[in-house]
Amino acid sequence: MKKIINKIGNTIGVFLGENLEDEQEECTEAPETSFIQVPLENEIEAKPEKKPLEITKKEVTEKNTEEEAQTVFLNPKNYDDCVKIGSYVKNEKMVTLNLEYLDNHSARRVLDFLEGAVNIKEGRLHRISEKVYSAIPKGMKVHLEDEIGSKEAKF
Repeated sequence: MKKIINKIGNTIGVFLGENLEDEQEECTEAPETSFIQVPLENEIEAKPEKKPLEITKKEVTEKNTEEEAQTVFLNPKNYDDCVKIGSYVKNEKMVTLNLEYLDNHSARRVLDFLEGAVNIKEGRLHRISEKVYSAIPKGMKVHLEDEIGSKEAKF
């Protein structure tokens, strides 16, 4: 044990103040040292900086583009998002809106807009939950397991 402590002390450059060598066993091994090679300033190569991995909304949908996707899920934050909603309805995408982030007045306005856009395109509007609605384009087949009783919005 004294041999190991003495070896550690010699390796890290610490003098323990007493000779801890074991008389029976003599440590003949040289302490292991490791070196780190630091390049000189003129030897450093310029490496391009790695950008952090960014996941875009398009990649979340299995790397489909907006044109390829048949279903779009939206969380509108204000009435101005109706322009985006209208373009999806116009392009006959199934649009599912989560209106829970809107106040009741804005949610009612967005839903009125969606109802109008769906009627123009001869589609259907289904209430999924209290503040979640799906606009289904004409000709798209969907299976609706259970329909919520009243289609009238409560806001």
